[in-house]
Amino acid sequence: MVFLHLLFVLQNVFSQNIISGHVIDFFTREPLVGVNVLIDSSTGTITDDKGHFRILTNKNIDQIEFRYIGYKTEKIIINRNVSFENLIIKMQEESKVLNEIVVSAGKFEQKKSDVSISMEIIKPIQVENNNILSIENLLQKAPGLVIMEKQASIRGGSGYSYGAGSRVLLLFDDLPLLTGASNEAIWDLIPVENISQIEIIKGATSALYGASALNGIVNIKTNNPQSKSLTTMKVSTGIYGSPKENYKKWWGDAWQNFGFYQFYHSFSKGKFNSSFSGNFSQDEGYRENDNYRKARIYSKLQYQSGGKNQVKIGSNFLYMIKEGGNFFLWKDGDTGVYQIAESFVQQFQVSRLIIDPYILYNKNNSFHSLKSRFYHVNNINNTQQNNTDYQFYTEYRYQHFFNKKLVLSSGITYSGFGAKSELYGDTIHKGNNVGVYTQLDKKYKNLQLSAGFRWEYFRIDTVKILPLPVFRLGMNYKLMEYTNLRASVGQGFRYPSIAEKYTQTQVGSLNIFPNPELNPEKGWSAEAGLYQGYRIGPIKGYLDVAAFWTQYYNMTEFSFGLYNPSNVVLSWNPNSPGYVFNWIGFRAQNAENARITGFEAGIFSEVNLEKFQLNFNIGYTYINPITLNNDSAYLASFSDSTSRMLKYRIKHQLKSDFDLTFNHFNLGFSLIYLSPIVNIDKAFENLTVKINNVPLQFGDIILPGIKEYRMAHNKGSWIFDFRIGYNISNNHKINLIIKNFLNREYMMRPGDIQPPINYSVLYSVTF
Repeated sequence: MVFLHLLFVLQNVFSQNIISGHVIDFFTREPLVGVNVLIDSSTGTITDDKGHFRILTNKNIDQIEFRYIGYKTEKIIINRNVSFENLIIKMQEESKVLNEIVVSAGKFEQKKSDVSISMEIIKPIQVENNNILSIENLLQKAPGLVIMEKQASIRGGSGYSYGAGSRVLLLFDDLPLLTGASNEAIWDLIPVENISQIEIIKGATSALYGASALNGIVNIKTNNPQSKSLTTMKVSTGIYGSPKENYKKWWGDAWQNFGFYQFYHSFSKGKFNSSFSGNFSQDEGYRENDNYRKARIYSKLQYQSGGKNQVKIGSNFLYMIKEGGNFFLWKDGDTGVYQIAESFVQQFQVSRLIIDPYILYNKNNSFHSLKSRFYHVNNINNTQQNNTDYQFYTEYRYQHFFNKKLVLSSGITYSGFGAKSELYGDTIHKGNNVGVYTQLDKKYKNLQLSAGFRWEYFRIDTVKILPLPVFRLGMNYKLMEYTNLRASVGQGFRYPSIAEKYTQTQVGSLNIFPNPELNPEKGWSAEAGLYQGYRIGPIKGYLDVAAFWTQYYNMTEFSFGLYNPSNVVLSWNPNSPGYVFNWIGFRAQNAENARITGFEAGIFSEVNLEKFQLNFNIGYTYINPITLNNDSAYLASFSDSTSRMLKYRIKHQLKSDFDLTFNHFNLGFSLIYLSPIVNIDKAFENLTVKINNVPLQFGDIILPGIKEYRMAHNKGSWIFDFRIGYNISNNHKINLIIKNFLNREYMMRPGDIQPPINYSVLYSVTF
């Protein structure tokens, strides 16, 4: 009996099938990690960090199936007379247009067509084609997104408030990148030489990402180190042309130039992968005193274990030093639009340091992530506005994938921050917050549901803000192939920053006052949308339309007024402590309840023929941003007292880009239209002070000539950029870029005239 049992066991062992091999990308030959290898619905494995797989089974199998998100499913029919060991499986990407992969919507990989909220994607080729010095110049081309003096606004969620915190959360490799003191995004800190993808989410996403995601997020992802060495080097130089009205040119016959040198190098040795990049740039500026020199280095180091259960340990490091001058207020609205007001000439030197240690662990269908970020800023200037601040952020995240039909994402976050500045009374201010979140993404046949919840606690100094629970719901229904309907509703919030609560300073003739009593902003947004993909012969693309509704409460706006303490008696005597102009200015206030409705439509197409490829996208955004505040004194602060349109909003945006590649040439252009800004602060056009209930008018002393300038120029802006490139060989490329080709004179916020026509050349080499 024992002999028969042993014989039966040996028979089963020797009758088992061994299936093994290596899965790689069809074109790049890079190994594909995490490919699902299935021999039936319950048996299979995933490829390891080298793309290898091995299955041992005694089942009678008919085929092997290979599934990987973003790639075409591969099937191999079994022939029992042939060995299935050491297979080489080459998988091809699906249409990149119809199968774009995003991460930010749920913190895991999904097709863009399957998410329940509107998103935009920017690829690294767009970074190179536009030859940008700072990432904000590229983000301006994204539909629905406007950056006004460093402040991002998605679908009109923000206007312009100098020094206020951001309602759009900037993420850098999935971690928040806002300064500890002012909660602002520093766009030129981003290493443009090492970008893999930019994802923009439109709408409140605080349930997943917490404070400052009230209006959406911008997630900038960098390349992971490759398994083979790669080096790229780029050099660029450019000049500013003369304004159309040549008499406004202040720099004489000399050329105002700009340019950069940058490099990227990635390599691996055994289980260690690393990359290094650097950028050295300078800009003499088209505006007086608006110049800088900058150096930035960025490195990524990672250790990755082998085997099925993967562990990744690594750290990223970024350091930037920058010096130059700031332009804030113009001299006047005529000949001096490019010249600086003599009352505020600032020189600065600032250093920024980021260290990001992390550990990732993946076992079966569970994923553990512990990531941290330390961000330190030291800013020295000549206008008594020195500051140093820091922020420490850490997040533990757990995800579990239940047969890819149910995904659980949960986590806990902690942030500690502090700052000391002459702006804040030379006092050290500190704070922290703690957040807990969870989100479920469930797929049932053609329906995908998403539900999220977050609880967050916040403190600045001794002021504690009670926990704020927020929720989000979303759905996406696949009506037919390449046709998806979506809808979502989510809540958002933003805590006041140290800068908003405590800043007291003077910028030229402009006073800024503190407001320690500032409260959090709250709001919600909802949208319904349609994604329609299409294939017509060599033409592939998609149409995306959405209608949205956003409601905000306690919005923080810098409001103009008299802010003298009750014990200070106003006086017209310049030597008196109560001198009127010492107490006139702006202060952050919870002044606004608002509603923004609108719709958005975009189309993206890719045409592939034998001798050329054409890519183009066109996006249009319409918003109707209305204040719900009925306070007559507040409404009187609008430059157009007959309009309830929120200040500094652009009602119509049209953004498009066309790119044609043929033989060794690349030809492209972008066209943007921005409608006029209806409302700004009335104080900029006509400073009115009410003393003893008697209004006194002083004209435009803050921005001289702004009212007349807006009357002449505030008619909407058309911006046209042109580019042409030539591939000298597979590794060498040269580009010519002309920005503002029509040489339009236009501004974003009041007094912020944008660059005239400018020309640059970019040379890049890869080896």
